[in-house]
Amino acid sequence: MEQDYNKNLSREHRHYRSFMLSTGVVVFVFILALFAGMGFRVKLLIEENLLEQARAHFRTIIFTRAWNSGYGGVYVEKTGDMASNPYMKEPDIITRDGRVFTLKPPAVMTKEISTYAGARDLFFFRITSLKPVNPANAPDAFERDALNRFESGQKEYYRNEMIGQSMYFRYMAPLFVEESCLGCHGDSGYKVGEVRGGISVNIDVGRTERGLKRNFVVILVLGVLSLAVLLSVVFY
Repeated sequence: MEQDYNKNLSREHRHYRSFMLSTGVVVFVFILALFAGMGFRVKLLIEENLLEQARAHFRTIIFTRAWNSGYGGVYVEKTGDMASNPYMKEPDIITRDGRVFTLKPPAVMTKEISTYAGARDLFFFRITSLKPVNPANAPDAFERDALNRFESGQKEYYRNEMIGQSMYFRYMAPLFVEESCLGCHGDSGYKVGEVRGGISVNIDVGRTERGLKRNFVVILVLGVLSLAVLLSVVFY
C-alpha cells in the first residue's frame, strides 16, 4: 500500500513538474514574443518619425531654394576667404564704395546650409544630379540609384546605410526643372518639368540603432532570467 502510494505521489510530482515546465516555457515564449513585438513596434515608429523628419527637411530646403531663385540668387558681401562661384560668368558686383558682393544661387546656398547643419551634428544634405555643373556634386551610389528611380517616375527613395563609422537614414526626392533654373542650367539641355536632379537628406541614426540593440539584449536577458527562476522553482 505504502509503496503504491509513493509511486502515485512520484507520478503526480512528475506530472506537476512537467506541467509547470510546459507552462513556464509557454509563458517565457509569450513574454519574449510580447517584448519582441513591442521592440519591433518601437523601431517601426522610429523609422516613420525619421521619414517624416527627412521629408520636412526636404520641404524646408525646397522652400528656401524657391525664395532664393525667386530673386535670381542672393548677393552677399565677400569677406575673409569667401570664394566666388567659378561656374558663373559674372558672379561678383562691386559697389561704388569698393565693396565686393558675390552671387549665391540656390545650389551654392543649399551646399553652405548643409555644411552649417552638418558642423552641428544635426544632419546634412546634398544637391546632386546625373549631369552636375559642379563635379563635386556628382552623386554617390545611393544618390545615383535614387536618381535613376526618379527618371522612371518614383517620387522618393530612402534606406539605412553606413557612412563612415555611423549608420544614417538616407532620404532623397527629386528636383524638377523650373523656369528659374534655366538661367544657370539652360545649357544642360533640360526642359521645364523634367527631373533636374535631387536632394538627399542624411540623418545620423547610429545612437538610435545602438539603443535598439541594447533594448533587445535587455529583453533577451530578462526572458532568460525569468525562465531560469521558473525552472529553479519547479526543480528545487
